[in-house]
Amino acid sequence: MNKMNYPTLAILISISLCGIFSTISHVDAAPSVSIDPACGPSRPGFATYVTASGFSPDANINWQLVDSHGSIAMYGHFQSNSQGGFYDVTHINTLAEGNYSINFGTDANNDNKFDEGNATASVKLSIPCPTG
Repeated sequence: MNKMNYPTLAILISISLCGIFSTISHVDAAPSVSIDPACGPSRPGFATYVTASGFSPDANINWQLVDSHGSIAMYGHFQSNSQGGFYDVTHINTLAEGNYSINFGTDANNDNKFDEGNATASVKLSIPCPTG
């Protein structure tokens, strides 16, 4: 009777699967951004805290605040840390009531200007806060 060495085969399969899952888990996540609060008054200078991750490390991250008609109401930039994230506060100027998008993207040209088509994350901002 031939003896088969199944435990060795199982170990080889296990090692191979670990290598596959290890490779999959190292795929970069898409950038994500959150703001708090995501709504506010129309008075000048209310603060919103911006938390981001998944961007290129040590990069300029440009943002633009766009109204529902596609007009840019505000813009600026942040600097990501060595892990590709940042946490900062932004003071929102006087805005008309409405719904806005804040689009974020890595500054591909390194010119502190928002590169059209380079938005990699977006959040919503409402003026004023919904009631009820």
